[in-house]
Order: sequence, then structure tokens, then C-alpha cells
Amino acid sequence: MHCRTTRNILKGLYLKSTFQRSMDHCRDVTASTTSNMLCLDNTQSSPGLWETILRCTNLERLEISHTRINDEVDLFLQVCKKLRHLGMDGVAIHQLPISILNDELSNCLLTNIRTLYITGVEILNPPHPYTPSYCLGLLVRKCLGLCALKFVDIIEYRRSKQPKHDDFYRAAFLRHPWALTNLSDLSFPHMRIKDRDMAALLSQMTRLRRLNVPFCGFDQLSLQELLADKRAVLGNGHMV
Repeated sequence: MHCRTTRNILKGLYLKSTFQRSMDHCRDVTASTTSNMLCLDNTQSSPGLWETILRCTNLERLEISHTRINDEVDLFLQVCKKLRHLGMDGVAIHQLPISILNDELSNCLLTNIRTLYITGVEILNPPHPYTPSYCLGLLVRKCLGLCALKFVDIIEYRRSKQPKHDDFYRAAFLRHPWALTNLSDLSFPHMRIKDRDMAALLSQMTRLRRLNVPFCGFDQLSLQELLADKRAVLGNGHMV
């Protein structure tokens, strides 16, 4: 366990693979500090883990990597409701609850999350007829206050057909009503999006300030949407 401190006030906590052995100590930490950031790497997920993290009253940022979340997903989402930043890298989630998959935006809202980074995240057992990537898109759709989103699936990098990316995109951005009204920073480093789909997305992103989509097809429709708002587009898919 490694802690970074400033003026004896805990600002960040990094835990790697030894959380179960440190549970008692962590309870003391969460009860007595103002920790606002937590990094979990290769950590054994359990109900006790997330119940303990829920006691971190000032927690705002969570980075979790190389971790599998099973039946404790509801507790994990309770933690997510408190966060302003969530980063997931190499995380496997057994299944998302029906409250996330339901079209009703009033269910299981993650309204506090402002920045969300998803890299190589899998939903292992999605209910029929949903695909894993579609479930991830629905999860993003529940983050109504989202300002910045980065989605990476390196498995489909450079492939001409990207069914995982397509499912994610449809679920997050093409369902009605439009939910992500605060989204201003969008990064799809490996995703291919057709001109008409990009135009449909841009027409709704009225607060767009940064766009990183180097493999997306910018043609007449999407360029019209950008120029209508007097934004400048660089040739490599970046916008300033």
C-alpha cells in the first residue's frame, strides 16, 4: 500500500492486489482521512471492498484496472454514483443490473460523473439480446452530467468492421432522447464512424470543445455540422 500525503491529509490511495489483507487498516483510513482519489490495480473485488470504499465520504476519483467485478456490481455502482471521475482499464464486469439496461433515464443515474475513461472493459454475461459493448454504451448513457468521454477497444484497432465499437456507439449516442447534454470532450482513438453518424452526433453536442476521432470519416455532413458552429477541424481528426 502506498499513500501520497500533503500536510498529513491523505489525498490519494493506491492499492495493488493486497486489499484483502489490508481491509482493517483501510477501514481506519477511510474513516479518518479526506481521501478524494483511489486507484485499484489487480485488486480482488468483493462486497467488503466496495462497502469500505462507500465510507470514503470525500471520494471523487476512482481508477480501477485489471479487476473482475462479479455479484458485487450493485455496490460498485453505488460507489460510482459518488464519483466525478471514473477510469476503468482492463476491467471485467460479470453483468450490469437491469436498472442500467432499462431505457428509462430515471433509473440508476450516475449524475455526478464528469469524466469517464473506458479502456478494454468487458461485460462477461450480458442478458439477451444485448451485446457487451451495447451494455457499456447504456452505462455511459446513464452519466447525465458527463463532460469528457474516452472509449478504447484495442481488439478492433485498424479493423474495417468494428461491431463492438458500433454497438457501443448506437447505445450511447443514437438512442432517444439525447441524454449527454454536457458532453464537451470526446475521444475515440480507434473507432470508425461513418459520416452520417458523426453528423448526427455533432448536431446534438452543442457544447463540444475537443474532438479526437482520427479514424472517423469526416465528409460533407459532419463538416457542415462543425462549420455551422464555426469550429476549426484539423486534417488528422482532431478539433481545436
